[in-house]
Amino acid sequence: RVEMAGIEDFFMLLEEVEYPQHFYNIAYLSLVTSLYEGLCNFILESMSFELPVVATSVGGNPELVVNGKTGFLVPPKSPQEAAEKVLFLLDNPDIAKRFGRAARERIEEKFAMEKMVRGYQDLYVRLYHKFTHAV
Repeated sequence: RVEMAGIEDFFMLLEEVEYPQHFYNIAYLSLVTSLYEGLCNFILESMSFELPVVATSVGGNPELVVNGKTGFLVPPKSPQEAAEKVLFLLDNPDIAKRFGRAARERIEEKFAMEKMVRGYQDLYVRLYHKFTHAV
């Protein structure tokens, strides 16, 4: 589709990348226009590299992206609105940087591996106590 639209000079389409962090380090933002999504690893990675994210409000995306704080959420199948949010961030680098820092902070507070493991451990302990004492 990129070739059909004649915009291939603006894209670098890659199949597999051994060191994706190099691309995160040179990016200004991340764009995710999925129609369906779970908890998107690409968004987690982008936010951990201090990138603001523009994403569709599907699946787990709203759990990750705080609209107007770490990026923007747009309705699915709304390319015009997504493009407007991307252009806004490109035109406002100070806001984009602020969103990126907030994104990193959110990952560290809510989604760091240690916190997630501790959360699962706490959940399992609570469930164990609930069901072993209920019998």
